[in-house]
Amino acid sequence: RTAMNITAPGLPGAESFHTFVQDTYSNVSYTVDPTVFTSFNKTAGLDPPVCAGPSNPPPVTLDMYIFHPRDNATLVNQNTADIMGDTNFVCLDALSNHTAQDHYDVASWYKVEVLPVWGQYQLCNGYPGQCMGSNTHLVGRELAFGVTQFGGQCNEEDANEVGVWWSMPADGECKEGQVPSEGVCSWRVVRRVKTIDAVKCLFGELGMLDSCRKEQRPPYPVTSDMYRRAFTEDSVAQRGCPPINP
Repeated sequence: RTAMNITAPGLPGAESFHTFVQDTYSNVSYTVDPTVFTSFNKTAGLDPPVCAGPSNPPPVTLDMYIFHPRDNATLVNQNTADIMGDTNFVCLDALSNHTAQDHYDVASWYKVEVLPVWGQYQLCNGYPGQCMGSNTHLVGRELAFGVTQFGGQCNEEDANEVGVWWSMPADGECKEGQVPSEGVCSWRVVRRVKTIDAVKCLFGELGMLDSCRKEQRPPYPVTSDMYRRAFTEDSVAQRGCPPINP
């Protein structure tokens, strides 16, 4: 029998995790299949592959959305998403009752110029952000929830079905005067278009979390339209949210 009290310190901006585990075992025996690691590719793990495409393609400008604390609006070492991808994430967060502890006070819409050479998606948490993964330069990409092969890293066909998530590595951010290109940098913020009060307006007056609960499951099309309109309209009467300064 084993019994453990486990405490995992949270990343900056996140709460610590506490749990108690007790297991009882009897007549335990095990063997290891020698072929388990036959196909393991150490190189791919340390240097994950990127999506195939032309060499040094021109940069593209994307609409990215992110929920964040009021006093931290950076995209560096954070995860962003398109409208549907962010809706999927926030609805899952709300249905898991995590929204308050994740400090999602406001939401922002950004125009971001990126080098469209997609790396492996990194999971980023905390403020300042800390990311897990070996791709530390390219913008990481996956379909929401990591669906389809390789998390949908290179899947363009199904993006409109579930939405897209991106990771924005610190090492890939362009310095002033730089443009995303191979060997230079992979992304830069063009501008922050709008920031809205997620708690008061989006969750409260517009009822986004109630809409998540009503739809119950991805891809939350009604809630995605609500989220989009919150940014394109400035009046609650028009189902929008007024802009604020974070």
